[in-house]
Amino acid sequence: MEPAQAIAYLIAFVAVVGFLFLIGRAIVCWYLRLTEIVVVLEEIRDALKPAAKAVVVAAAVMSILGAVDSHADDSWRCRGKVVYVGDDQSTVLAKCGEPTSRAYAGDSTSWRTHRVGRTAYGSAHTVPIERWTYRVRKGSFPRILTFRGGLLWDISYGDK
Repeated sequence: MEPAQAIAYLIAFVAVVGFLFLIGRAIVCWYLRLTEIVVVLEEIRDALKPAAKAVVVAAAVMSILGAVDSHADDSWRCRGKVVYVGDDQSTVLAKCGEPTSRAYAGDSTSWRTHRVGRTAYGSAHTVPIERWTYRVRKGSFPRILTFRGGLLWDISYGDK
C-alpha cells in the first residue's frame, strides 16, 4: 500500500469515527432530555390521577358520539340505496328520485392560487349552492342535501 493511500484511509477512518461520536452524543443528549420529560409527565399524571379517570371517560364518550355523528352526516340511505358526500346531483337523483323541494341558496366564492416557479397566480372561483329537501315519511325529520357546484357537500336534518 502506498503512503498516500494509507493516509487517505486513515483520514476516512477518523472522519467516520468522529461522525459516529457526534451521532452517539446526540442520541445520548436526546435520551436525557426525553427522560426529563417523562419524569415531568409522570409528576403531572400523579397530581391529576383522581380527575384523570373522569376526563378519560368523558373524552371516550365524546369521541364515540362524535364518530357516530360524523359518520351519520357523510352518507344517507334513501330508497334502499346510499348517497355519499361527494356524489354529483345526477347520482343522487338516480338513487333517491326527485326531491320534495329544491332551493337556490346563493353562490360560494373561493380563491384559488397556484404557483409557476416563484410567481403566484390567483383566481376567484364561484359555484352555485343548492339545497334539496327529501321528506321520507310524514312526521319524520326531512333530510336536507346541500350541493356546492353540483357535488353533494353536506347532509343534515331539517325541522319537522
